[in-house]
Amino acid sequence: FGRLLAEKDMVRASIAEARIEITKCRQLCYLAAVMADERGFKAAQAYIAMIKVAAPRAALRIIDEAIQVHGAHGVSQDCGLAEMWTHMRTLRVADGPDMVHLMTIAKNELARRDAGGA
Repeated sequence: FGRLLAEKDMVRASIAEARIEITKCRQLCYLAAVMADERGFKAAQAYIAMIKVAAPRAALRIIDEAIQVHGAHGVSQDCGLAEMWTHMRTLRVADGPDMVHLMTIAKNELARRDAGGA
C-alpha cells in the first residue's frame, strides 16, 4: 500500500479502540482484585465472572480486527494471528463457557435488586 499499516487512519482507529478495550478489561480485573482483597471472594464473584467474559471477548475482537487489517496474510501460518485467535477462543471455553459466567452475573444483579441495592 506504499506505507506502513500503522500510518493508515483506519488502522490507527483500530489501535485506539483496542487500547480502550484493554484498559477497560484491566480496570475490571483490578476492581475484582480489590473487591476480593477488601470484601472477600464471595463479594468479588460477580466481578470475577465479568472479567472472565469481558477479557476473552475483547481479545478475540482485537485479534479479529488485526486479521482483517492483514487480509489473507492474517489467516496464513506465517502470521500467527489465526493461531492466537484459536488459542483465545479455546480459553473462552476452558475457564467455563460465557453462559455460566453470565448466569453468575445475573444472579448477583437480581440479588442486589431484591436487597434494594444499586
